[in-house]
Amino acid sequence: MTNYKQSDINSGAAWTRAYQVLVENPYNQIPTITFNEEEIVDTGTTVMSKHVYALQKEMTDPSATFDIINPIDGSVIGTSSYQEVYVLLSSLYIALAAERDANIPA
Repeated sequence: MTNYKQSDINSGAAWTRAYQVLVENPYNQIPTITFNEEEIVDTGTTVMSKHVYALQKEMTDPSATFDIINPIDGSVIGTSSYQEVYVLLSSLYIALAAERDANIPA
């Protein structure tokens, strides 16, 4: 099939980013994290996005570490472990659930 309105892009930028993060935490099973990615193309006058990949990882080794990256300049600002992320997300859930429950009329 012929491409519709195809043109070369000589300026602008393109990148991939995670637009959605899913954390599965089934009881007595291995937690899994999925990053759904999209490709962004910015021509300077138009920004387009397209869903492209799903990056999935089972959290089998809680002691595994990764670099913490500053999202503004890309510099490494520390390290963290899968376990620390799990604890942070668990704590966020508990805090948000408590906030929700405090706002439910008795």
